[in-house]
This record gives sequence, C-alpha cells and structure tokens, in this order.
Amino acid sequence: MNLNTVFLKDIVSRYKIKDISLLEDLFLFIVNNIGNLTNLNSILKYLKGKQIKTNLNTISSYIGYLKDAFLVYEVALYDLRGKQVFDRERKFYISDHIFRKCL
Repeated sequence: MNLNTVFLKDIVSRYKIKDISLLEDLFLFIVNNIGNLTNLNSILKYLKGKQIKTNLNTISSYIGYLKDAFLVYEVALYDLRGKQVFDRERKFYISDHIFRKCL
C-alpha cells in the first residue's frame, strides 16, 4: 500500500477532488509540521509561497477530507485559565508515521 492508493481511493474519488497536487501539498505541510501550532492562514501562506492558488475554504474542506479518511487528527488548544478552546491555533498529527516514508 502506498499513500497514493489512500489518496486516490479514499479521498479524491469520494469527494471528487480536481486539484490532487493541492491535496498532496497540504498533506505534506501537515506531515512536516506535526505537532506545531498552525492555522489556516499560515497554511494558505505556505501554499501561496509555492505558487499554488487556493483559498481558506478549500483548505478547510481538504483538511476535513483528510480527517474523514483518518489520515490526520486535529487538536485544538485549550486555555486552562479561561477554560475555553482557542479557535485559531491548531496542532495536526498524522494517524500513522509510516506515511512520512511514503512521501
């Protein structure tokens, strides 16, 4: 099994994704930033730096697809003092570190 099989069968065909390279670059960003604080704007900035045209809604949707396929987990930050969840900053983790070898 390689990562392309997972992408093509579980995500691309299910959600009829047309820009497969965007999905791959997004996943690569998440893999390279495991456990780091990030937000949709920083991901958008990274992708635009690679000359990839997209928007926040597409990024949010694609992250949702990765989560639905159990490739990625998203963890929100929790403020212990204020007892609230921060909406902006997130940490992403991949479900299996073998995916790093597949890239």
